[in-house]
Amino acid sequence: MTSTRALRRASTTAVLEAVWAGEPVTGSDLIATTGLTRATVHDVCADLIASGWVEELADQRAHGSYARGRPARRYGLRARAAVVVGVDAGTSRVTALVTDLRGQVLGRAEAPVRRTPEHRRSVAARVVETALAVAEAPATEVLACTAALPAPVAASGRVEVTSNPFWLVMEAGLVEHLHGVLGCPVAIANDADLAALAEGRRGAAAGVSDHLTLLVDGGFGAGVVSGGALVRGRFGRGGEMRWLDLISDVGAPVGLAPLLAHWAARGVEAPPPGAPAVDAEPGSGDAEADLAAARAVLRSAATGGAAATAITERAGQHLARIVATAGGLLDPELVVLTGQLAPDLGPVVAVVERQLPLMLDAPVPRVATSLLGPDAVALGAAQQALDHVHEHALDLVLPAGGAPA
Repeated sequence: MTSTRALRRASTTAVLEAVWAGEPVTGSDLIATTGLTRATVHDVCADLIASGWVEELADQRAHGSYARGRPARRYGLRARAAVVVGVDAGTSRVTALVTDLRGQVLGRAEAPVRRTPEHRRSVAARVVETALAVAEAPATEVLACTAALPAPVAASGRVEVTSNPFWLVMEAGLVEHLHGVLGCPVAIANDADLAALAEGRRGAAAGVSDHLTLLVDGGFGAGVVSGGALVRGRFGRGGEMRWLDLISDVGAPVGLAPLLAHWAARGVEAPPPGAPAVDAEPGSGDAEADLAAARAVLRSAATGGAAATAITERAGQHLARIVATAGGLLDPELVVLTGQLAPDLGPVVAVVERQLPLMLDAPVPRVATSLLGPDAVALGAAQQALDHVHEHALDLVLPAGGAPA
């Protein structure tokens, strides 16, 4: 009996994988893909329809092989049978996305947040509830949630590097709090790692097995993918960039928004050799103001503004040193720059591309800006939640509201 159940589960997994992979499929498609018999395929599909994961679709006989003969039975994933939630719990803003089982965004919400655990928990719950309302999905339809943090998350799913109090504030007990709101499994992960996951699945790094995703806005953080797998490390510090404190002429993992704001306000003279580029905390201290100032510089440089061009030249040289150092260590094929500034980074990227051949042996990594907009981290969080559902689908019970009529 045990072997029979195992065989049935393996057959069901194979069919669900094939249905989940893409466009609607026929029974013949599933037979070819899985190697199962026609009777087994249709029996398994009947079980998956009854459990709510799959639906039988209307026959299409408009052209090709479907135009003659017996109608082909067609099956598709019930993408709206349930939802997942991805949360970007950043230092100054929380964003939540609700997606269906194919990753289509159904609802979005965001709000500013203060750097206290209590406020982070409160805002995260409110933003998630708002995104669910936009998606017209009750909390009972959520199968999994992942929250992205600007902190290293260990293999245990916790922040274990307790020597940095900032990281503990960022964690803020979000797992327990969001579980209380949603009642589903909740995980946390590093924000740069999740940005790399999103870029690899649906962004600029799709199809690239060795890539580095750099968060560039408020502070530099890296998501490292080697051989198609995320490199997280034992304590989740695989992409932490505190090592920039030790790099000559860099001095701190300060992102481009405060750097550009700093240089716009105070000038762009290069520091003496070996000195840090800027103080550890440049910029205005207001993340939104720094982003606005940085965008103004980048857009002025794009139209040939002389002062802005000088600033972006310095920023490009600074970023090239960071990319070259990380690139020399990790040897990525591609470096993706992501964050709210990504759409405007053309003038900076041009400088980086010019500088890298002077710093690394050819071939140097390609550099690209994100295609995902400001929600790359939240999309990666939703993707991790969706991966959890995909992996454990046969052990999950779909909500009553998602069951077929």
